[in-house]
Amino acid sequence: MTRRTRRGRRPSRGHVTKRRRGRLWRRVRFLGLLSVALVAIGALLGKQTEERSRAAQPRNRRRHTGDDLRDDGDGPSADTGSSPAATGPFALPDDARVAWVPSPSGGVRLCERRPAHDDEIRGEMIFVHGLGGRLEHWAAQLEALGPALVGVALDLPGHGGSDPSQGADAVEGAAAALGAAIDACALRRPLVVAHGWGALAALRWAAARPGRARGLLLIDPPGDQSRMTADDVDAFRQAVVDDARGELGLFLRQSLADVAETSAKAILADVEATDDDVLLAALESSTRATPAADAEAAKVPLHLVTSDLGRGPHALEKLVEEAVPWHLQTGGHWLMVAQPARFNQLLDDVVDALRLSR
Repeated sequence: MTRRTRRGRRPSRGHVTKRRRGRLWRRVRFLGLLSVALVAIGALLGKQTEERSRAAQPRNRRRHTGDDLRDDGDGPSADTGSSPAATGPFALPDDARVAWVPSPSGGVRLCERRPAHDDEIRGEMIFVHGLGGRLEHWAAQLEALGPALVGVALDLPGHGGSDPSQGADAVEGAAAALGAAIDACALRRPLVVAHGWGALAALRWAAARPGRARGLLLIDPPGDQSRMTADDVDAFRQAVVDDARGELGLFLRQSLADVAETSAKAILADVEATDDDVLLAALESSTRATPAADAEAAKVPLHLVTSDLGRGPHALEKLVEEAVPWHLQTGGHWLMVAQPARFNQLLDDVVDALRLSR
C-alpha cells in the first residue's frame, strides 16, 4: 500500500465502550452473530417484490486470459455493474480491469490491478466483501495499492455481478469462488483481506489449502456459531422473524453510523440488490461454519480487526490463541469505508509484518 501519511501508532487495543444491548442481544447472547445478519436484514426490510431488471438481462462478460482481458463475443465490453456503488462513492481505479471467470459455484466477477510487468511484483492481496456487498467496497484499497503489489477483489456468488452459487452450502460456494479468483489471477501466496461474512469464506478456503495464503486480515468477522447452543440459534432465527424492524433494523442503522451518507446509501442499495434466497442461504450456512477450527487448520498468520459490534463470547480473538487482535474505538463495522486512510495505514502495518512487499 502507498503510504500517504506518516506511519502512526497501531489502533488502541484498550477498552471499548459497550453498546447498549436490546432484547435480542440478551436472548441470543452472541454479538458476533449480529454482525453477519445486519446487512441481510436491511435488505429484507427494503426488498422490492418484483424481479430486478439486471437478473432478467444477460450479463456482458469478459474472459480472463492472464495478461489481458478480452470480450467473449457475447456483447459489448463489460462494465462494473448497475449498482450505485459502481459509479458513485466506490468508483474503481481507472486502470482496474474487470473480468468474469468460471468457478464450481458459477461465474465470478472480479477486478484486478497489477504492475505493468510481472517481474515488478513483490506481493499480492485479494479482497473479499461481506454479506450483501460487492467488490467496489474495496475501491479505496485498490486505489492505494503500492506499485509493486497485485490487488484483486471479487463479487461473491449471488452478489454484484457474480452468478448465484450452484452448491448447497453458501460458505463452501463462496470459498470455491475465492479459490477460482486466486487461481485465475495466478496469485501465489496472497494476503487475504475479508470483511464480515466474507471472512467465513476466506477461512474455509485457507483451511482447505494450509499455508497457501501469506496471511489473513479479517474485519469484524462473525464469531464461531458452531459453539452456540441449539436454543440460541433458534432464538436468533425467531427474533429475526418476530422483531426485525424493532431490533435488527436499529442495529443496521447503527452499523452505518460512521459511514458518510452517500456511501451508506450505496451500501444499502447493494444489499437491496441481493436476492433474499442468497442472503438467507448465507445466514443458514453461517450457523454450520467452523471458523475457529478453520483458522487453526489454515496455518497462516491471522490478524483480526474487531469493533465493538464483533465482540462476544464466541469471537475468534477469544478462540484462536495465535490471532493478532486490533480493537477499534471508532470506525465501526465498515472501517475500510468509513475511514479508508486509517484502514490503509493498518493494512500497511500488516503488509510490513508479513514482509509482503519485500
